[in-house]
Amino acid sequence: MNKKKMILTSLASVAVLGAAFVASQPSVVKAAEEPNTTSAQPAGKTGAPATPKSEVTSPEIKQAEADAKKAEEKVDEAQAKVDTTTTAADEATTKLEAEKKEAAEADAAKTKAEEAKKTAADELAAAKEKAAEADAKAKEEAKKEEDAKKEEADSKDALSKALDQLEESIANDPKITDKEAAKKAAKELVDKEGLLKAIESGDLKAGDILKELENDNNTASNPATTPAEAKTKDQLPADIKAGIDKAEKADAARPASEKLQDKADDLGDNVDELKKEADALKAEEDKKAEALKKQEDTLKEAQEALKSATENGSDADIVASLDKAVKAIEKAKDAAQNDFDKAASDTKVVADELNKLTDEYNKTLEEVKAAKEKEANEPAKPVEEEPAKPAEKTEAEKAAEAKKEADAKVAELQKKADEAKTKADEATAKATKEAEDVTAAQTKKDEADKAKADAEAELAKAKDESEKAKAKVEELKKEEKDNLEALKGALEQLEKDAEAEINKNSKITDKAKALEEAKAAIGKDALLKAIEDGVITATEAAKELEDQNATAEATKDQNPQADEIGATKQEGKPLAELPAADKEKLDAAYNKEASKPIVKKLNRYC
Repeated sequence: MNKKKMILTSLASVAVLGAAFVASQPSVVKAAEEPNTTSAQPAGKTGAPATPKSEVTSPEIKQAEADAKKAEEKVDEAQAKVDTTTTAADEATTKLEAEKKEAAEADAAKTKAEEAKKTAADELAAAKEKAAEADAKAKEEAKKEEDAKKEEADSKDALSKALDQLEESIANDPKITDKEAAKKAAKELVDKEGLLKAIESGDLKAGDILKELENDNNTASNPATTPAEAKTKDQLPADIKAGIDKAEKADAARPASEKLQDKADDLGDNVDELKKEADALKAEEDKKAEALKKQEDTLKEAQEALKSATENGSDADIVASLDKAVKAIEKAKDAAQNDFDKAASDTKVVADELNKLTDEYNKTLEEVKAAKEKEANEPAKPVEEEPAKPAEKTEAEKAAEAKKEADAKVAELQKKADEAKTKADEATAKATKEAEDVTAAQTKKDEADKAKADAEAELAKAKDESEKAKAKVEELKKEEKDNLEALKGALEQLEKDAEAEINKNSKITDKAKALEEAKAAIGKDALLKAIEDGVITATEAAKELEDQNATAEATKDQNPQADEIGATKQEGKPLAELPAADKEKLDAAYNKEASKPIVKKLNRYC
């Protein structure tokens, strides 16, 4: 049964029951007949002031609207939370991508540094191998030269003794009577000093002269040769004689200032070479100092990061990783300190040697200056210039130079390898840190994504509850609207039914007035006005009518005038035949029933 029909049934039941009672009890109606000018009011609302139209709404609807508003506020709160967590999640994603990019770059740099380290190590190994070969060659040639020098020194001693013997043999010749003249002539003939100077200058070799003398002795031992045939200086071999002459001329013609200048030039060359070495060592010391400073700064940053992580309660893995990095950097810093100390020590040794050599060089320059001043006051000696022949390097000198170059190459590549190792270690440490940063960023992203998902779920739930709350409001409003329409229809139908009852009731003489007051008794206009003013809602009115209908259905077998005494209906008996007690009870019941608008108004005109 729909709402409209149910309300109609409720109202109709009341009207029909009232009309039936009037028709069957005319004497009761007449006894209770009296004018009643009281306006009909909804039950329980008599005399109540009208409610302003602005407040016309059901308390249930108001509560539903309040609930809907709260639900919408929760939606707004959930949406704000979603917006916040979405921003945080986006930022975490951006941070993670940035960390991944930096980690990839760090890994690439690490790979490149490791490759450079390996290349430098391979080059250094090859250079060391070549240096070892050069060292072996230099030692071999140095030994050969040392042996040759020893042999030459021995030959020089033997030659000196041989020349002494030659002088003595000439001076002691029994055919010579003037011994002093013989000794002088022997010295001039042998020219021991000239030969030794020529040997000293390198123009002659003692071994060659010694062999020549041995050949002369062999010839002298020949019976066909007499001692008188001993060679004079001019009779010596041409190369030996030329060497002696050259040495004598050079020694005689060369000024002292020139000899000193040669010494100064040699010292100057040595100073320049030593200065280059000192500069190189200083540059290396500066680089080691820079590397040490960098390691100290890196260690300080790592220690601060470890301290911060420890004090802030960071993840144990992060703290452990930072602690490991600090220890690794400390080792690298100690190694850098050792490298710097060694470089500084090497620089000092060479610097001290350079200062000593520089002092000697300056002293020689002063001697050159003094010699030149002395020579300027003396007449210059004519010097027969001969084209200088470039000095040919010995095999030992060549091998020594090759070894020096190889050692320099090793030092250069050692430096390069050390730098490559340092860079590789730094790149590895950075790659490790970046990987840890990626892990931390991933954790934060996961947390942010979860927070976002939770917020979205909360938002979805809030929206669902909001929609349900809104739907409930609309449902209640629709129910109110439907109840109002049903109530209007039911009241209109009740008026029609009352009119029909009045028209068919022949006992009612003034049907127009009875109908007018019946409508007033039904109270359609008053009820609708009360609903419009907010005194009562259509839903509440419908509920009240439903309750009345339920009561009517439950008591339909009782006498309407006996609703409080439980007496059964007296079919076909006039009131005069009833007992006095029953009459009093019926009168009391009638008076109560007659107070109801529709019953009271209908009975007045019966």
